[in-house]
Amino acid sequence: MSTKRDLGVVDRGTLRFWRVANVVGWSLGALLVGAALSFLMSVLFVDILDALMDGVVPGWIQVLTTSLVGGAAMGAVIGSRVYRWPAVVAVAVCIVYLYVLPISFMLPLWLSNRALGYALSALVVPSAVAVAVYRYRKRSPAHGDDQRQKAGVGRRS
Repeated sequence: MSTKRDLGVVDRGTLRFWRVANVVGWSLGALLVGAALSFLMSVLFVDILDALMDGVVPGWIQVLTTSLVGGAAMGAVIGSRVYRWPAVVAVAVCIVYLYVLPISFMLPLWLSNRALGYALSALVVPSAVAVAVYRYRKRSPAHGDDQRQKAGVGRRS
């Protein structure tokens, strides 16, 4: 492959567009996955714990689990797919998740301390960043293409 200096104007523009589209597209995908999983966790978690604990479920448990699971899901998508800067992208996606999307579905009505609920919801940020950085570091430099070629995987005979 040619180096960046050898590329023409159109090729450089295409490469730049791909890099921006990669970050924006996978960020939106991570946001949707995290929000959907958090919503499902908050709805299903109440039913399961109500059955197990005879209707006495502390609200902070629900908020804590939905935040950690949603953050881990967003971090997994970002870390495995985003081209560069997984921690920065994860923080940006979490800010959109916390402040643009309504997070009231994650806060149970019986949670008396709203400040505690919002503080526990903010745990989505370190959860997403930790998983994103971990997944990003586990990738090989070329998304595993070199490793697959060395192992002979995907080679047609």
